Amino acid sequence: MTTADHVLTSWSRIGTWLTAHTRRGPARPAPDAARLDAFEADLGLPLPAELRIWWLLPDVAASYWIPDAFAPVSLDEALETHEIWLLVAEQEGASFDENGQPESRYQREFMPIALSPGGDGLIVDMRPGDTHGTVLFWDHETWTLDVPQWLSVTSMLQDIAQALEAGTPALLGHTAHGGSRGPSTAAVDDSLDLTWQPTHHVTRQSTMPQPAAAVDHARMRPEVQAFVADGPLPDWAAEGEEIDRRVEQLEAIAKPVTGEEAQALVACFGPDDCYGVAWTLLHLIETGPNPVLTTEPAPNANEWHHTLWARIVNSGLAPSA
Repeated sequence: MTTADHVLTSWSRIGTWLTAHTRRGPARPAPDAARLDAFEADLGLPLPAELRIWWLLPDVAASYWIPDAFAPVSLDEALETHEIWLLVAEQEGASFDENGQPESRYQREFMPIALSPGGDGLIVDMRPGDTHGTVLFWDHETWTLDVPQWLSVTSMLQDIAQALEAGTPALLGHTAHGGSRGPSTAAVDDSLDLTWQPTHHVTRQSTMPQPAAAVDHARMRPEVQAFVADGPLPDWAAEGEEIDRRVEQLEAIAKPVTGEEAQALVACFGPDDCYGVAWTLLHLIETGPNPVLTTEPAPNANEWHHTLWARIVNSGLAPSA
């Protein structure tokens, strides 16, 4: 799938869920593509592909469906907010903390995509470097930058889609990497409004999980053996070539998987979502005989074991606690 396919598919899943479970609210106004082009030209940097696709998505709900209570803004509102925050940063001037380090200021390479009722924002970082394309929380009062909420607009949409459909927490990757925003789970109130409730979260070790039982690797197909032999998925800091290689390995595995293969693949989750690759692995495992887990994972088990278990319980394949 292309980047556009991932963005469109994830938003379609979110939109379908919102239509089925919440009352219909306003839609984000259609963007002016020419104004987006003008902003990009003025910036002098190419917009991340996902960000451009995000702005061109049709019929995006303007309700507070993004954790924690953020609503997508129109392109006009985003650019207006961008100018206001830049003006505030200019008026405040340079400042340094007690260690002599420059304090955070809003920068022209940031772009708001959603706002909270209190005026905080979610921004996409367009600066070259490791955080390029990430979605960051912007506190309009303290101006502090946190660990990325999500690594990209695509990751944001995929995380929210999975959280809504499976009833599992969003923002687990952010929390696992030391972010200050705790995970939250979607809830719909009596007025059919979506809210995000804080989820009790235990920090879990990112150690390699063990299969529930011994697995005979000789009975697995060569493609699965090759993937399992390379161990858990890498984390966000891995080189792009390594992540691409693991994606190619996964795509080489024909569905469905056998019970032995599913058990072995369960041990291949890494410490985070690996730019969405962990979800691909999870979906592959779910093509095998279910449930692949028969007991609730220990509190210190890999986060993805808990996600897999929650989906098993929600599907009625195991009793809820």
